[in-house]
Amino acid sequence: MWFDVIDQDVFAIAGFWRQIGEQRYFAMVTCDANELVAPIHPKAMITILHPDDHALWLTGRYDDVVALQRPYPASRMTVRGPVFPTRTAAPPGRTLLQESYHPARHRAARRRQAAITRNHGQAGGVPPA
Repeated sequence: MWFDVIDQDVFAIAGFWRQIGEQRYFAMVTCDANELVAPIHPKAMITILHPDDHALWLTGRYDDVVALQRPYPASRMTVRGPVFPTRTAAPPGRTLLQESYHPARHRAARRRQAAITRNHGQAGGVPPA
C-alpha cells in the first residue's frame, strides 16, 4: 500500500531525531487519520507538513508545533497497491481500496519480493506503478 501526496513533488513529515553517542534515533509524529487513510490505518497517519509549515516545525514554539499535528487533506493524496491482508477492506462506497486488493496478485507480489530478498539480500526499491 502506497500513499502519495499529489500537490508536492517531495514532501516532509513531522518527526524528531536525537543522537546519543554514536547511535541515532528518530520518531515520526502521527495524527488522526484522514478519510483516505482511515480505512487502512484507522488509528493514525504520519503528520505530513505543508510546505509553508516547514520553518514553523523546525523553529516554532510548542503550541505552534502541536497545531501542525493534523491530518493532511485526503483530496491532496492518492493511494495505490494492495490492501495488506491483515487489514479489513474499505467500507462500502470506498471502491478504490476494494478494487486495488486482489488476493492472487498480492500473493504473487509477496513471492516476487521474497525472491528479490533471497537473491539480493534485501528488499527495497521503488514500488511498481
